[in-house]
Amino acid sequence: LANVRATGALILERLNALRPSLRCVADVRGVGLMIGVEIVDSEGRPSSELTNFLAHRAMDFGLVIRTSRYGQGNVLKIRPPLILTIDEAHLICDRFEALLRTHGH
Repeated sequence: LANVRATGALILERLNALRPSLRCVADVRGVGLMIGVEIVDSEGRPSSELTNFLAHRAMDFGLVIRTSRYGQGNVLKIRPPLILTIDEAHLICDRFEALLRTHGH
């Protein structure tokens, strides 16, 4: 479990650091390697449309990301395997950032 805590904390830290520069990210939250990124439109409203678009485009960046089916449907769910390494966690963050900077407007 120590690895899960360490890699999860790293991902949360890296994704939270993106919030000021990406208007589409309203919140990043999670426990261990169960991470949610709340997506909003340019006016700050929850956007299931943008969330679904980003989840679909994530495959182009080598990511498999699901969306929430509950609430307002505007949360991207990142659920990597529990054996994730620190290097792989950085790779996920790099690719996720590229996805949001490319399509998260």
